[in-house]
Amino acid sequence: MKSFARKESRDSKWDLVLLIVLCAFALRVYRLGVPSLHGDEAFSAQFTTQPFAKLIAGLGHYDPHPPFYYAHLALWRQAAGSTEFALRFLSVWWGTLLVGLAYRLGKRLGSERLGVTTAVLAAINPFLIWHSQEARMYITLAALALASTALLVRAWQSGRQRLWWAWGVVTWLALFTHYFAVFLIVAEAGFLTVSLIHPTWQGKRAAQLKAWAAPLAVAALLYLPWAMYVAPALLGYEKSWIQSVKLVEFFRQIFVTYSLGSTATPWMTRWLWPGFLLILLGGIVALARQRKWETGLLGTCLLTPPAIVYLLLLRRPMFHERYLIFVLPPYLLFLAGGVTAWARQMHSRPGWPSLVLATLPMAFLAGASGLSLVNHYHDPNYTKSPPWREIVQFLQAHSQPDDVVIQNYPDPSLTYYLAGRVSQALVPGKVPSSQQEIEWALTNLMNEHPRL
Repeated sequence: MKSFARKESRDSKWDLVLLIVLCAFALRVYRLGVPSLHGDEAFSAQFTTQPFAKLIAGLGHYDPHPPFYYAHLALWRQAAGSTEFALRFLSVWWGTLLVGLAYRLGKRLGSERLGVTTAVLAAINPFLIWHSQEARMYITLAALALASTALLVRAWQSGRQRLWWAWGVVTWLALFTHYFAVFLIVAEAGFLTVSLIHPTWQGKRAAQLKAWAAPLAVAALLYLPWAMYVAPALLGYEKSWIQSVKLVEFFRQIFVTYSLGSTATPWMTRWLWPGFLLILLGGIVALARQRKWETGLLGTCLLTPPAIVYLLLLRRPMFHERYLIFVLPPYLLFLAGGVTAWARQMHSRPGWPSLVLATLPMAFLAGASGLSLVNHYHDPNYTKSPPWREIVQFLQAHSQPDDVVIQNYPDPSLTYYLAGRVSQALVPGKVPSSQQEIEWALTNLMNEHPRL
C-alpha cells in the first residue's frame, strides 16, 4: 500500500512537471510566426542557404560566430522549410528543453518544490520567451550552458568520470554556439580549482583535478583549430554603435532585463526591480544554508561572466544583454530559492492568512512576467521588427515590371521578403560615401529603371 502511494505521488509530480513543460512550449509557440523576421533573423535565414563550405568561410571572415547554430539550422530548414514559424521553431525546442533542465537542476540542488518553482520561472520568463521565438543562437547558448552547469553538479556529487566527459562535450558545444560561453568556462573551472583547496580533498586533489581537467583539456584542444581560424576576424570585429556604460548602469540593465524582459514598460523597470532583488537575496541566503558548495558555484556562474565582460567593455564596447543570457538560469534558481524559502516559512505558521502570504512572492513574479508578456505578444510598440512582410506586400501590389526598390541600409529582412520578386538596390553602396557618389548611383538607377 505504501509502495503504491509513493508511486502515485511520484506520478503526480511528473504530471505537474510535464504540464509546466507543455505550458512553456505553448507560450513559445504562441504567435510564433506573426512578427516579421528582424535583420539578424533574416540574416540567419539567408546565411544558411549557402553550401556548408561557404558558410564556414563566411564565419571566418565577415560574420564571426561559431558554426553550431548555423549548421543545425541549415539542416533543420531542409526538413521544415524557411517560413518564419519554421525558422523560429528550432529555438522553441531549445527554450522548452531549458525549462526541463531547470527543473532537474533545481531538484538536485534543493527539493522537488525548488525544481518545480525554477521550471515555472523559466517557463514564464519574458527574456527567455523572447529568445525562444527568435531564429538566433542565444536560447541554444542558454540551454547548453545550463546543461553544462547541471552536469558539473552531478559529476562533482557522484564522482562518475563519464559525467565529467559529458560535461566536457556539452561545454564544447556551448563554445561552438557563442564565444561568450568562454566566460562560463572560466567561472566553472575557476570555482572547481578553488574548491580543491578545501580540506575535504586532502590527498585526493590530484585525482579530482584530473577528473575534470582532462575533459576540459580535450575540449580546448578540439576547439583550438577553430579558434585559430576565426581569430583574425574576431579580433578585428567591432560594433561601433554600441556605447560603453558605467558599472552601476551595466548591472542594473542586466538585472532589469533578465527580470522583466525587453518588453517591460518604463514604470515596471522603475518600480518592480526592488521586489526581484528582495526575493533574490532571500534565495541566496536560503540556498547557502542548505547547499554551500552548489550555491557558491551558481553565484560564481551568475556574477563572474558579467564582471569579466564589464572589464572588457572598458577597452572595447561590444555588449548586449543577450550575449550573457546563460547567466539567467542561475538567477532564476536563486529567485526560486527565495520563493520556496518564504513559502516554507509561512506554511509553518497556523491560519489561512499565512497560506495567502505564502503565495505573494510567486504571485509577484508571475504578475510581473505576465504584464511584460502581454506587451511582447500584443503591443506593436514592442514588436521584434518593422512590419517587413506588410511593407513588401504593399510594394509588390504597386510595383511594375523593371521597378527597383532603393534601400539605404543593408537590412537582410527586405531581401528575405522580396525574395527576388522586385529588384532592389542599396544606396549608398558603401560607408562612408560622398554626396557625389550617392547622386551618381541614383542617376544610374534612374537611367536603368523607369521607376524608383
